[in-house]
Amino acid sequence: VHNTPIISQVVVPSSSSYLSIYLSMFSCDTFVCLPGSTADGSTIFGKNSDRDPNEAHEVICIQQMTYTHESKLQCTYLEIDQASVTYACVMSKPQWMWGCEMGVNEFGVIVGNEAILSRVPPCKTKALLGMDIVRLILERCRTSTEGVQLVKELLSIYGQGGNAGFGKEFYYHNAYMIVDRDHAYIMETIAREWIVKEVSRDTALPSSYPSSSSSPFSFSSLSSSSLSSSPPTLPIATISNALNEGPWDDMSRGLKEHAVREGWSNPTNPFNYRESYKEYLFDYAGQGAMRACRSRALLEGYAFHGGVTVENVASVLRDHGGEGEGKFDPRDGFSGQKICMHAGYGPIRNSQTTGSMIVRLMPGLSRPMIWVTCASAPCMSLYFPVWIDCFPNMGGDQMSRLFWKIHEGLHRAVLADYSRYIDWITDEVEKTQKRIFESSGSDLANGNVLERKQHVDSCFEEVLAYEDRASKYIDKEGQSRTTNHIFYNWAWRSRDRKLGWYSPFPLLPSMSIVGPMVMVILAGIAAYYKMRN
Repeated sequence: VHNTPIISQVVVPSSSSYLSIYLSMFSCDTFVCLPGSTADGSTIFGKNSDRDPNEAHEVICIQQMTYTHESKLQCTYLEIDQASVTYACVMSKPQWMWGCEMGVNEFGVIVGNEAILSRVPPCKTKALLGMDIVRLILERCRTSTEGVQLVKELLSIYGQGGNAGFGKEFYYHNAYMIVDRDHAYIMETIAREWIVKEVSRDTALPSSYPSSSSSPFSFSSLSSSSLSSSPPTLPIATISNALNEGPWDDMSRGLKEHAVREGWSNPTNPFNYRESYKEYLFDYAGQGAMRACRSRALLEGYAFHGGVTVENVASVLRDHGGEGEGKFDPRDGFSGQKICMHAGYGPIRNSQTTGSMIVRLMPGLSRPMIWVTCASAPCMSLYFPVWIDCFPNMGGDQMSRLFWKIHEGLHRAVLADYSRYIDWITDEVEKTQKRIFESSGSDLANGNVLERKQHVDSCFEEVLAYEDRASKYIDKEGQSRTTNHIFYNWAWRSRDRKLGWYSPFPLLPSMSIVGPMVMVILAGIAAYYKMRN
């Protein structure tokens, strides 16, 4: 236990840096469905990584390595002692940093992290990033329990901190979901302090659920209060950019002591971690609690209607909101975070889902089955299978980055005229994804490496063929040269300009809004001269 008071370890960001924290508003969603909620008794993990729209995401595979006792490891900012052995893993990560957002290793340990804020300001001093810690767990741990212990040790020795933003300053604390076949943990960290709970594997079906004819999507009235008023009834856990409710199994001693010292918790009452440490503005604006409730509700609906499958998890990761909200269009509004995130024109919704991953741990099989997009916007991209010993023939890490950019060009072309293209894109994604999922049966995991390698390459060729069809469709249809979404298009043109890309987003306003704009300007001029006279 680290006994130093939390606040003494924190270098408070400057006022401009602190403002950028709220203007960044990165948002991710992570969940796990344990046996008892899945169709075949598998453990299924899913995560969307939401980051800066211009931040390329890459999927990499690293093999087991051995090192000498004196070896050092350079993480994103900090050099630390290297382990004698690091394990093979597949990870999805921002290309500029050493750490990763999510991944799985050869022993079936799966990890994903979430940005969280609290009343304690995040540390600006360069230390371990939360993504560094995710990768260290994957490389060094054979079980999820070992992963929890490693987080405690790393925080005590090195601490967490440093800029985790791309092209801007963004500092935050971290929450983790650490999973294996036998256990799943939710662990939240604030500075060097931590709190952890194991996800219950007990199955207790609710007394009242929608009828079997009802859609599992009939969960439109979700709010942050649902975190406490509607506890999970199935072995399903979800986390997002909000502090979780208890009950908790264990915590560092300094966590409660600091809350009491600051007057956030009454020592005579039971300690409520979320209420003591919740940062109200970020908790509300980030809508993390609502997204966690949304994903949990969808997954519980699937669990009740036959059990969660990989196909269901992909559907949840592509979700754009509840019923009664109208047809989704990313050009509408500047807030409204969704599980499948699309950047708007700020200041709140300015990140997008830059990568997505699904991992399935099947009963009786030691080899994890991994699904990745290696691309942004899962609603417009395809999940294809990989194994730690079978990766698509992409030509190395640089090709992984190149594929991300290829798809990003398609993604932005669709966003520029969203309502015109999205129905065709959605139909193509559904048809192609169905073929990939149906051809990727669990028997493949038992196959030899050559069979699996051929299948991985075949699925990736399907993905490339879809990208080509979609690009040709957009070229054939053409794009509008005017827009009703001026601020949205300006924001995206600015992002394209930073990358040196041609921007497909039209700049000129359409005639449907030119008339009202002219009338407003003329009325303003008339009012000005009337006041002068």
